Amino acid sequence: MNRLLQRLSGGNLLSDGDSKEVAVFVLKQPENISDLIEGLNEIEDVVRARTADALEFISRKRPDLLKDQLPRLIELAVSDSVDMVRWHIAMIFANLEYEDSQLADVLPASFKMLENKSNMVKPWAISTLAILGISHTDLKSEIVSHLKPLLSFSRPSVSNRAKKALWALEQNRPLPKGWQKDR
Repeated sequence: MNRLLQRLSGGNLLSDGDSKEVAVFVLKQPENISDLIEGLNEIEDVVRARTADALEFISRKRPDLLKDQLPRLIELAVSDSVDMVRWHIAMIFANLEYEDSQLADVLPASFKMLENKSNMVKPWAISTLAILGISHTDLKSEIVSHLKPLLSFSRPSVSNRAKKALWALEQNRPLPKGWQKDR
């Protein structure tokens, strides 16, 4: 484990540890991004989760640093066992810019995250899909069709977010503040 990842180890998933500090360090010295990305392959859940948190922070300021990592992020979005990893990847998806071919992979992964049982993954996947639907209007109807069933979901965090997303998409309204973190 490299020094950067050592700063992300220890403790438990209830703490972000030094993820913000690591993100700021990488933003100041972007040549270290590969050392941070190695954390996505770590066996320790805490390191993967904090790596995803740091990468999400970075994606707000320098989404270009993650462009080459999209295939790995898509894979983890649907397969990682840690909700916090998938939740941060959902947020990363909202911050990146895509070519049409990339959207063909990001969209199914985002739809798959809607099936997640987590109270955090599913709502952030909804937000990401709404953001994608607003910025890629040709995808709007497909996204709407995947969000409508969530209106009757038993958890208010999901059904309310789906309602707000659908309102924004169908009425061409802005998304609620906070859905896309400050850039």
